[in-house]
Amino acid sequence: MLGGAFTLLLLNSAWARGEFTKSCWDIDLLGTSLFADCRERDGGVANAGISLNNRIANDDGQLHWRNNGGYGGSTQNCEVEQDSGKTFLHCDTRKSDGTWTSSSLNLDDHIANIDGSLRYQD
Repeated sequence: MLGGAFTLLLLNSAWARGEFTKSCWDIDLLGTSLFADCRERDGGVANAGISLNNRIANDDGQLHWRNNGGYGGSTQNCEVEQDSGKTFLHCDTRKSDGTWTSSSLNLDDHIANIDGSLRYQD
């Protein structure tokens, strides 16, 4: 029984602080939307998605968290990559002078799995 309670504690912890990668897999980016299969509290699995475009901004070539960010209009070749148990958004980003650079953002900082749904959390 301790194992089950411990697993539930880990899942609730992941739901509480972002860190969706701890309870989601098959993570993919389609356009500016993030999709994944995510564990539900009852042990089921849900296909979840969230638009990132209204939460992430490109500020002079650097991706940042910001409401109504609209990063999709000034980025290209975006993809998600997992590293060290976290999921990162990597994009080629346009700078204010028109040149391009690369930028990354840790999605686990603010994306959470809430009972099988991907949600933004401060």
